[in-house]
Amino acid sequence: MSGKFGIAFQGHLVDHFDNGFVIYSKHFENNTPVFGPDVDFTCLVASGLHYLKAKNLLIHTDIEGIDTDVISSMGFNFASSPQLADYIINTTMDACVSFSPSGETFQPSSPGSQANIELLNEIQQAWEKELASVSQGAFVSREQYIRSLDQRINLKAQKEDNSSIWPMNYHQNQSETTQLEPNGKIISWTKTTAAGSPSEFAFRSPILGGLTTVLIEFEKGTIGTFLIVDDHQHPVSINDEVELVIRRIYGQDGWIRYGLKAIPLKE
Repeated sequence: MSGKFGIAFQGHLVDHFDNGFVIYSKHFENNTPVFGPDVDFTCLVASGLHYLKAKNLLIHTDIEGIDTDVISSMGFNFASSPQLADYIINTTMDACVSFSPSGETFQPSSPGSQANIELLNEIQQAWEKELASVSQGAFVSREQYIRSLDQRINLKAQKEDNSSIWPMNYHQNQSETTQLEPNGKIISWTKTTAAGSPSEFAFRSPILGGLTTVLIEFEKGTIGTFLIVDDHQHPVSINDEVELVIRRIYGQDGWIRYGLKAIPLKE
């Protein structure tokens, strides 16, 4: 089968064929993809939909555990049956998702890097503890999270005089908005110690050796704060260019909170 293989995209790999594509984790165990520390099926499906470079499509999937609120906030609707869908999204293994109008599935052809399975197992256990724990910081209800999901996921900024604000200020007029591009440059950064992380990250931060937070300046001058993706192992620097991608942020009240994290474009 002809196509393009091993295309790097939003921290994942893509194999592209004439009749569809497969997006999968860059982390492998024995030639089988495995989820990275802050990635799940919701993140893979979101990146796959970004890869399509189209909006307002009808999609259908039977993959369990996908956060439909995240996908809907991106501008996609779920079809009630495969026959009504523009794209059918399937999986035959963990950390691997196929996109095809016909529902065809594809197997990854480009093995990524060998994963540290012990670390990933520890991270998974930490996520489970995090989901079951009670927040000791700023509690965000499911309703508050859903309310702001659209503008956070889609980088909708609020116009204010000659500047723009992101995230939006709900106490001010939001009638005028502007769209930010999902890239920018680092103008400041800090790394929390394992012991100094907020309670939402207290289980995972020690395993990861702390968390890196960056202040990003967008092309339009807007500034936002983001975490670096959990599997980026190299130090960051001022003026590094980054891309923003959908990842797990933290767990609370039995729900995973998704949002944007930054991937430095140079290793």
